Amino acid sequence: NTDQLTGEDGKEATISSSSIEEPIDDTEQYYIVQFTGQVFEEQKEEIILTGAVLYDYLPDNAFIVRMNSSVRLQVSSLEFVKWIGEYKASYKYKPDIAIAADLLMDAEIEEKGDLLVLLFDASDDSGIAEEIAGIDGTVIESSNNIMRIEISKSRVNDLASISGVSWIEEYREPVLSNDVAATIVGVTPVHDTHG
Repeated sequence: NTDQLTGEDGKEATISSSSIEEPIDDTEQYYIVQFTGQVFEEQKEEIILTGAVLYDYLPDNAFIVRMNSSVRLQVSSLEFVKWIGEYKASYKYKPDIAIAADLLMDAEIEEKGDLLVLLFDASDDSGIAEEIAGIDGTVIESSNNIMRIEISKSRVNDLASISGVSWIEEYREPVLSNDVAATIVGVTPVHDTHG
């Protein structure tokens, strides 16, 4: 393919359109990849060989997978792949932990949520903490790939839209259970050092 251009001097110049390279989108996103049937280790390995990263299993016969657009094309061409779809923000939490922003009567009485946020990769925690601060959330504590945050319930979908967020749920205070068995078997001194 060639195009004719006329310069200031009136002479025509020819440029080849093949010399203009289109930008390649290397942005990785999270998708749901569903298999045609039961998932075998060889199939998972074949997907990994394309450069994709496999995460959690989802029923039925699907995984959350991180990949860019060129890897997605390779994965979609595999004979055992039935369907690929975006891992949407709304899939990352139960609707009852959020309040739609348009239902708020008064911004001053926005209900805060005490939430646990699970990340796909613990190494993303500092970048995700910055994004949480950008949507007026506060990180209360963080350990490995789990963050405990406080944020307005009207911002839960914004929180779920952060790429590295895997799952969001309400924080519940841990409680001891089955603490009688320790006394019965005589391990109370060890049991009491749980911290």
